[in-house]
Amino acid sequence: MMRERARRFLLCNWGATAVEFALVMPAFLALVLGGLSVSVLMYSNVSLQDAAERGARCFSVDTATCNSPSAAQTYAQGFYHGVGAPTFTASTPPCGHQVARTLTLQIAAVLVNLSVPLTASACFPPCAQSHEAPVELRAFPPSGSRAFIRRATCSSVSRAS
Repeated sequence: MMRERARRFLLCNWGATAVEFALVMPAFLALVLGGLSVSVLMYSNVSLQDAAERGARCFSVDTATCNSPSAAQTYAQGFYHGVGAPTFTASTPPCGHQVARTLTLQIAAVLVNLSVPLTASACFPPCAQSHEAPVELRAFPPSGSRAFIRRATCSSVSRAS
């Protein structure tokens, strides 16, 4: 009787699916959550760069809105939509009007915590130094339509949107 029961126990495969699930699920969850973390990281990086570019352009071109470094910093902060709250810096180096920021994101990985630094910097030439050279503005509408290019000078370019 005991021998028969041991034989049936060794041949039984009722729990095989549960064991396979227990072995595979942690790796699958780590892969999915890691992909989500990388996506958030990339989104924050793109948003940081876009905010820096918009702030530098506003600081250089739209003097009514961004008439001081602090106004340009506030303007750039309004366009950042990623994780964390960076503080932008605005300055006027030889390249023109610059807005920059470095942000460190903390990512909780499966076994370790990672600190990932994100850096964004944009410099837009001021109109006074560009001698009213034409600037190309490109717009790319949805597929199927043609893109258009408008040439403008610094005095005719208004705020970016």
